[in-house]
Amino acid sequence: MTHFKRILSYAIAGIMVLQFAACGVAGESVGNVSQGAEESAVQESGETAEKTVGTSENDGAPANTDGIVGEWVMVYEIHRSVYEEEEPYEYVTMCDDYYAPESELRIRKDGEKLVADYKNTYEMGVDRFYGNELIYRAEPAYEGCENSDWSYALSMPFDDDEEKIITLTDADTLVRYEAYETDPEEMSEDYYYYRNETRSVYLRKDSPRLENPEKLRYFKTVTVSNAQDLLKNIANNTKIILEAGTYDFTDISFEELDNPYVNMEYGEYHITASNLCLEAKDGAEVLICVADPYIPVLAFEYSNNVTLRGLTVGHDVEPGYCSGSVLDYSGVGGITIENCKLYGSGTYGVRANSCSFMNVTDTEIYECTYGLVSLSNINDALFKNCEMRDSEDMAMFDLWSVYGVVFEDCKIHDNVSSQNSEGIFVRLGDEYGDVTFRNCDFSNNSYTKFSDYSVTLEKCSVNDNVR
Repeated sequence: MTHFKRILSYAIAGIMVLQFAACGVAGESVGNVSQGAEESAVQESGETAEKTVGTSENDGAPANTDGIVGEWVMVYEIHRSVYEEEEPYEYVTMCDDYYAPESELRIRKDGEKLVADYKNTYEMGVDRFYGNELIYRAEPAYEGCENSDWSYALSMPFDDDEEKIITLTDADTLVRYEAYETDPEEMSEDYYYYRNETRSVYLRKDSPRLENPEKLRYFKTVTVSNAQDLLKNIANNTKIILEAGTYDFTDISFEELDNPYVNMEYGEYHITASNLCLEAKDGAEVLICVADPYIPVLAFEYSNNVTLRGLTVGHDVEPGYCSGSVLDYSGVGGITIENCKLYGSGTYGVRANSCSFMNVTDTEIYECTYGLVSLSNINDALFKNCEMRDSEDMAMFDLWSVYGVVFEDCKIHDNVSSQNSEGIFVRLGDEYGDVTFRNCDFSNNSYTKFSDYSVTLEKCSVNDNVR
């Protein structure tokens, strides 16, 4: 069983650890997700918060237990899994994401005791527990925890074999940790060893940092000025600011990168990193390119929440035939393309397969050699206020098994769908596609037939050359 299939099978089985998955708070200049993610809550504000650690004369409990009292809101989850002898697999789910659980934790005093009220809302329902006692522990919540002095065990009904451990990493950041691993006595040839660790990181409910959830998404922000450093710094939960200049991937040595988030397949760089943002610095002119027309310029796969902002991306070759798109996405959930310029001779400006929740805004797609946009097996995509022009040969919109795809306030002009695509401008491939053009301006496009199946046109102007 492959690593991916195992993850999928455990997810389908409904492993409870995913319902209480771990979180952290973002900042800048923090290391990898496994170490120091919670520290970033302090670094994000540029201040060093006082840790509520120390001991009292009362049974060794912390002297300032009031520090953990309050109302807390989970902001993201960190999941870490180990299967058999494979390398650990780690990913982060931001609680602002559409599929993520929501969790609130209220810790209060009940006489001499500390108790917690806990609520967790997820896709399948809601968990609520009230009045669960916190049991003091004179040890860290987990190996490598910033607060190495103390933690609390959260007693949970009907779950005695899986303790939830709570600690503070600073005055404004609470972490809830738990782990589960296979019982060695239950292991067999068909029962794999695995261990899941999760960290749930909360902010105080009145924390001003909750006003900007997008900023919490990035644990690290770096600035780069060349293609080598750009590829080297790609990682989960990272914002990369690009200085003005050209970033040509053509001659970069893959062996020298030594970056597990960037892989090479058939001469193509494939990026697998979630909560990643590539952004031009303060409106700088940034070009990302390759000199090979047969590979995509930027290819992302099996990732979540990938953002490109203010970039020009294309193939640095003479116009002609090619087989690589400009941007290529496969198995990505949460795609943002904002204020970018995507040019040929890529086959398509944007190609995506098995993706969901795509937002392309204020972006120009032009001079592509096959068409403008190619989407297959897509749920929920919005292209808004985009200009799509000067491309020719195949269907300009090649859309297969798509649902909830909307083009809104777009200018679509000077494109040609030739007989290579039977002259079809919008190809759906089947009658069940759900595609809407709303308030779009079509002008000087040339084709024989607008679409092979029905699409919705709402308040659009069409001034095309129909052959």
